[in-house]
Amino acid sequence: MTEQTFTVEQGSGTKLLATDGFLALLFAWADENLDTIAKFWAMPGEGWEDSLRTALSTYIEGKHPWADLGAPQTRAVYVTKKPKPKQADFVLNGTVAGSSSDKVIVEVKTQSLGRLKDFKNDFEADIAKLDEVDTAHTDCARLALGVFFTSDWTQSKKEKGMTVPAENAEVSTSFTEWLDEYDHVYFSETYKPIKRAAGTQTDAQKKKAGAIYREKKSTTGVKPPAGAVELAKWDVHELGIVYKLLPSKKDVQEALERARLEAERARLEAEQAQQEDEESSDSIFETPSSKRKNDSTSGGLTKKQRK
Repeated sequence: MTEQTFTVEQGSGTKLLATDGFLALLFAWADENLDTIAKFWAMPGEGWEDSLRTALSTYIEGKHPWADLGAPQTRAVYVTKKPKPKQADFVLNGTVAGSSSDKVIVEVKTQSLGRLKDFKNDFEADIAKLDEVDTAHTDCARLALGVFFTSDWTQSKKEKGMTVPAENAEVSTSFTEWLDEYDHVYFSETYKPIKRAAGTQTDAQKKKAGAIYREKKSTTGVKPPAGAVELAKWDVHELGIVYKLLPSKKDVQEALERARLEAERARLEAEQAQQEDEESSDSIFETPSSKRKNDSTSGGLTKKQRK
């Protein structure tokens, strides 16, 4: 991924926040604020998207005062308007872009204690939500991203007072396999962010996912799960961000129409070729018959008449 923070709108000199730049800033913020994110994660309720949006906006605008993450009035981008309009979490360049094609609609999903096992479905629901943009925003690129804690974590029921997440091996492995369908980044306090493109996890990494633990020896008095191994930089880490960049809905619709027209053209060509083959076959079988008919009639005269 080319981490260019901004592009310049032609003719105006206005800086536009690029998608790659936004993701790079998100990764940097997450890497610098692991403790804060851990506190967000433990908040009661169904999510901490508002906390993330506020903290990330403050971080980005502090580094780039020109950055436009979308004022509230720019974020009602969906078809549903009543009784309560659906809002996007961010609309990059929402007020400064000269055209909608320079805007990026962003949906954020966070994993929290209140909705542990729902994270996968919630993230995929955001991807589906991005298909509901209204006609004024069909030119916009779309980005779904989710912040999670490695796997579907669960608080240990056996260890009262436990303050760190404990992995559920069965869920962990399936989560890692699901995660491999998307681009994602892993974080930890020990290693720098590790980026992985969709489809790059190895079978060994997937099988190992359910048995990792941060340390061989616990410093908190809580024993690691049975069979746990020390976390290594090629393994799954404690915090992660998964994301999927979608082209504009207009581009998708145009691509589908091109594919439909191409399929129709191929179908007509196949039908025409089949018809020509059938006509060719008919001519082969009809020629001898026609020849015999002509020979027998010789212009309508019998053999006796010709004499």
